[in-house]
Amino acid sequence: MFFDPDNKDFDLRDNSPCVDVGDNSLPNLPTTDFECDPRIMDGNGDSIIRVDMGADEYSGSSLDSDLDGVPDSIDNCPVISNPDQADNDSDGVGDVYDNCPFVSNSGQQDTDGDGIGDVCQVIAHDPELSTILMLGLGCTGWLLVV
Repeated sequence: MFFDPDNKDFDLRDNSPCVDVGDNSLPNLPTTDFECDPRIMDGNGDSIIRVDMGADEYSGSSLDSDLDGVPDSIDNCPVISNPDQADNDSDGVGDVYDNCPFVSNSGQQDTDGDGIGDVCQVIAHDPELSTILMLGLGCTGWLLVV
């Protein structure tokens, strides 16, 4: 229900049963919550503006699931902490979660489900040279990794 109650962070989580279930017609309803955020807003994205139950109004924009200091709404990898937001291939997917971090593949296609993006599949492997891999770089050619 709350973001981190053990550390006294009583912001509502996105899955809290208190989001958008209050009564907008209550008398003396304040215009802001305890953090001075607008009191009545659409917290669950259903296009119905309804007050939350409790002292906090969930806006969705401050949720930080991986606790890296970057709100999920702008985090390039909201499930794994990456405060530096590194994205070497500029595909919008954080390197810590990218299945091919040096070749742009925003869709993260992985047809065979091996955790390596289709654009980075191993093309050839010589058992005698166990650390050499040929990786496809889509339309840009090949990369030899030793």
